[in-house]
Amino acid sequence: MEDHQLLGSLTADIIRERFPGRIVLTPEEVAVVMKRKPTRGTVQGIRERLKSGTLIPGLKRQGGRWEVPVAALVNAIDGMTRSDIESRPALHPRAVPRHGRPIGPRWTDIFAADAGFKH
Repeated sequence: MEDHQLLGSLTADIIRERFPGRIVLTPEEVAVVMKRKPTRGTVQGIRERLKSGTLIPGLKRQGGRWEVPVAALVNAIDGMTRSDIESRPALHPRAVPRHGRPIGPRWTDIFAADAGFKH
């Protein structure tokens, strides 16, 4: 058995064991299958990959919800490399903290100036 067939078989076995009888999974369940904690950020990343078509091309939302067919997920994971599965979305530039002095005067400068001012 080739490596990609083995991986697909293992993925299918994991899904059958964790989600018996299911034919579609939610993004939260997809995160579990992909060996990730179903945190808000991870699930949002999976939703974004579903929307952009990078996880399963051509998949559309059903009734306003993502329903990921198990067979399509197994095929998608089968075609991925380890780095694809473990890749994390990049942080948005605003999520990275700024280091340095904030714009504008400091409150201590304002209070010091007010303390010296007499009415």
